[in-house]
Amino acid sequence: MLNTEPHAQAGSTRPRSAPARLVLFVGAELRPDSALSDALGRDGVRCLWLAGTEQAVRAARLAHFDAVVIDGTLVDGAAGHTLAEMRVVLHCPVLVLADGADEIDEIVALELGADAFLVQPVLPRRLRAHLAALMRRPPPRSDGGPSLTRAGWTLEPLRRALVDGSREVPLTEAQSLLLQCLFDAGGALVARARLLAALPHGEALRARSVDVYISRLRQRLRDEGVAGFAIEAVRGRGFVLRSAGPVPAQAPAQAQAQARAA
Repeated sequence: MLNTEPHAQAGSTRPRSAPARLVLFVGAELRPDSALSDALGRDGVRCLWLAGTEQAVRAARLAHFDAVVIDGTLVDGAAGHTLAEMRVVLHCPVLVLADGADEIDEIVALELGADAFLVQPVLPRRLRAHLAALMRRPPPRSDGGPSLTRAGWTLEPLRRALVDGSREVPLTEAQSLLLQCLFDAGGALVARARLLAALPHGEALRARSVDVYISRLRQRLRDEGVAGFAIEAVRGRGFVLRSAGPVPAQAPAQAQAQARAA
């Protein structure tokens, strides 16, 4: 884990024409030590540390952050809201640090909006390199792609939502991208490899990950009572979007159990 020495002061030696970038660390165990803060300071990066997600959400409404590093133990709870705030409102890259996490934990973090996922312990220079890479990424496209309609539901990629009249079902980035692939296919089979390539960090995920993502997407549609289409698996090949009737919603506990068993 990162040490808990006081982090760097707010001052910066960078010229005014190149203001320091600001990285937020969130989590009781993620307070950056002086060595990491000094190293990031040489890159023109200032560190801000907050212990909890509620504080991070408030800070996100008051300041611009260039990147966020969040404790993976927070991701299953209130951090889902925090990640959404950072990604959707501020378009800020998010890196999750977790202890002994498995692939399901990584998928959950990426679905909630994380841009990168590292398992602790991590060397400071590796963390520094990942942060630098995240902050070099160009901002996301503003057009989000065209809207797509199926069975009365319109997929709005820019808003990451399914819309039916006055109803709006928010989606994660991964869920929106998967549905866009399926909608684009017009009822034809979409291979697992195509879906995998559409996901964030698709090259780093295994084919099995697609099944987990699809399982969670199906559950999301059930929970929201989305009717008119369903995602069906074609054994050994991929998935297809077919017309279907309403699917009964399931209890949250059952939904979580199914997502982890998928």
